[in-house]
Amino acid sequence: MLYLIYVGTIMDDKCPVSVQWLKEITEGILIDLVVMSCAYPDLCDRRLEKKNEQFDNKLPLFQSKLSHICSMFKLAFPDSIMIWVPPLPQKLLNDKQTNQLKKLIQICYDIACDEYNFDFLKRYQNWIDCYKQFYVKDAFYISKNGVRELTIELGELMKKKWSHYIQMDPPNKRFKTDNDLLKI
Repeated sequence: MLYLIYVGTIMDDKCPVSVQWLKEITEGILIDLVVMSCAYPDLCDRRLEKKNEQFDNKLPLFQSKLSHICSMFKLAFPDSIMIWVPPLPQKLLNDKQTNQLKKLIQICYDIACDEYNFDFLKRYQNWIDCYKQFYVKDAFYISKNGVRELTIELGELMKKKWSHYIQMDPPNKRFKTDNDLLKI
């Protein structure tokens, strides 16, 4: 089962992420694939200006919260394939916002992928350039072509992962394939 979790704002303490909460929202179902991303409204330029705060001063809090959330996901879904998708950029990026987004994406990658071993869609490492093809112009939602591209990419990654697991696991512990079902 594919499960997409989009963390709205990881700095919001009103809805803390816990292993129990994650298991409740999935109703205890074994999840094969978890795709995770996050918004970053607390780090957006306009909100920071309103609060008279600095992007670089807010990053340490973001990093600690993201690290906590990644650890909760790993505990809640220990047997799932975990994929990190970079945060969605703002509609129109000026040079300052572009640099902040690059920094944020690198921090997310360092924490989610390097520290917690989430998979990352390598083909889309430069999200600042490719988001234009994924998202509807001047909107915050993915276009039909974007959904198709991401679905294909996720499918290819799952195929590789499942093939790897099937080769490693003994037949009684692995996912059932079409070949296994034909033998029954």
